Amino acid sequence: MARLIEHRKCEDGHSSVSCALQVLVYWATSFNSTIEAKVEEMQSTMAAEFEYLWALFEPGKIMVIENFRGMKGLTACVSLVGVEELTDDDTRKLRLTVQTIDTASGKYGYHKQIFTIRSFVGKEHVCDLGLYPLPYHKDSQELEKRLVSRGREFIQLTSGDCFHYQQYVGKVFLDGSDVTSDWEGKRIMVDCALNKIRSSSVVPKITRGRGNSWLDPDKLTDEELLICSGTVPAITMSGGTMGAAAIDCLRPVEWRDISVAKNVGLADDTKAKMEIVMQVAKAGFGHQQSTVILFHGDGNSGKKWTVEVIAEELRRPNFIILPFSHPQSSPMEWTYEFCNRWGAIMHVQEPINAMLDRGRHVPPAHFIGLECLVDDLRTLKGVVCFMTTSHAKWIQPELWPSVTFGVEFKKARAKGVTLIWSNVVAKAGVELTDKEIQSLAQEMDKISQINSVVKLALGLAESEGSKPGLEHFERARDMRKEFLEGTEVGQEMNHYT
Repeated sequence: MARLIEHRKCEDGHSSVSCALQVLVYWATSFNSTIEAKVEEMQSTMAAEFEYLWALFEPGKIMVIENFRGMKGLTACVSLVGVEELTDDDTRKLRLTVQTIDTASGKYGYHKQIFTIRSFVGKEHVCDLGLYPLPYHKDSQELEKRLVSRGREFIQLTSGDCFHYQQYVGKVFLDGSDVTSDWEGKRIMVDCALNKIRSSSVVPKITRGRGNSWLDPDKLTDEELLICSGTVPAITMSGGTMGAAAIDCLRPVEWRDISVAKNVGLADDTKAKMEIVMQVAKAGFGHQQSTVILFHGDGNSGKKWTVEVIAEELRRPNFIILPFSHPQSSPMEWTYEFCNRWGAIMHVQEPINAMLDRGRHVPPAHFIGLECLVDDLRTLKGVVCFMTTSHAKWIQPELWPSVTFGVEFKKARAKGVTLIWSNVVAKAGVELTDKEIQSLAQEMDKISQINSVVKLALGLAESEGSKPGLEHFERARDMRKEFLEGTEVGQEMNHYT
């Protein structure tokens, strides 16, 4: 692995394109040889000016363009889908066809752009990192050598045709926060693909979590090196203050053991409740290929939790928005509301000093639906436990192109852990007392109540005349019927028809 591309300031009188380039290039595959690449001049076929560009030119990987379309502060994420070498007047040209991920319009989608590098001088294979933006660092060449010598592995944002979250462990530095020391060594979820870059004036000012000690980008040590720019995920502090984080020492981790939930640092009584709930979840949805429990924390106390069980289907589920109106009446002992649910996942020790909660901000410009987790869930076995924040509720579902539909139920005056049964295609939550949780762990009598909830949701789908909604719950009915067949509760399935 060699060095970074040198910085170049270039002017193009014909197109008025002025740009400073910082590029990582991997041409060995494209040209069937090991070459060096040194960009001398760059021009875009679009009518746009680029002040900065850093990218990884490798098919199937991500490159990020800062100040996209000449708009300062706007970052575009694109994937290189084609490379063509051209010859014009004895001048070598490279034409890059990229798939642009639209993160600014409020819609999640793709459209293609074409960028042309007019001339270049070949040198040598530079690197094959998945994503490596360090534009703020003065001595990037020396920095790269240190990183490579330590055998770093970096984020790879894509898998197939869609984005995926990756789990990493490492140090986290928050902008303007004094609680970041609690994050060191913790597992977090990184959704780095669709987050805006921090401005160049702010990026170097990232705290270590000790008062107001700022990191000097010109004096970073090996222990303080940061991965910034496009890899900065959005973080919401527990007090409601927005912050930005940079993650160092990235290393993929996986959770495949139910014992994870027994060591999340909760209070003893809460641990006991979680163990009971996990037993219920595993017994109730153990037939599914994979099950995930999401622990939803309420503030910093750690005394109130919501447990969401996601039991995945064997095939990839469809996530759609169902345009339901708020129901006017309900069973006597229940109050409920419809809500779209989505939550990014993280794991920290109690007390929860900061939590990742994208759902509290409507609408975020950069949205990734829960379906992004599906393929990753497909590889998991048993019950996997994560920790996240409270329910996400949106009153404008048209803002969300692809999210799950959920029904949240709360029993009046009930206290304790909230148990959310979820099979991804239909959700019904029951807030239980400690006694009821224990009963549910030993018996299955509560499943009939859950079935009645889905029946009610199905009735609302019929009244709305929503064909996707009907299919949505018919699949839930079939799954429950298969699961409950041969049990006393199985007789309840007649209510669905």
